Amino acid sequence: RLHLPVEELPQQLVKSEVGLFALGLVYAILGVAYRKDAPSHKRFMLMSMIMLSPAGIGRLLMQIGFQPSESTLPFVVVIFAIPFLSIVAYDIIAYRKVLRGTVVGLVLYVVNLALTPVWGVVVDVLRPLLV
Repeated sequence: RLHLPVEELPQQLVKSEVGLFALGLVYAILGVAYRKDAPSHKRFMLMSMIMLSPAGIGRLLMQIGFQPSESTLPFVVVIFAIPFLSIVAYDIIAYRKVLRGTVVGLVLYVVNLALTPVWGVVVDVLRPLLV
């Protein structure tokens, strides 16, 4: 097999993907840790899936002509906001309150957004080693 050409991705996109992957792993670990608490387990595993799916969904959207890098806001709304708000809405409808697992998941997502500069340092250090 030949080496594949390096994909020229915007640096900011790579930083956010590293952060999303790390957060997806954190959610998966929390899901395993809370496997005996069914509502929290379900929410953490669902949030893990939400965090780990943007790359695949982005490629699918590019196949139909939608470029996520050109219009980020609709992409973020479709992939993150709608699923997270759906979890909150389900909690409110089914339990009449927002469950602890949902709150923890949302707080971790906000913390991840605040850590974007840290992910940038990680990408800046590791990318030259991998290319």
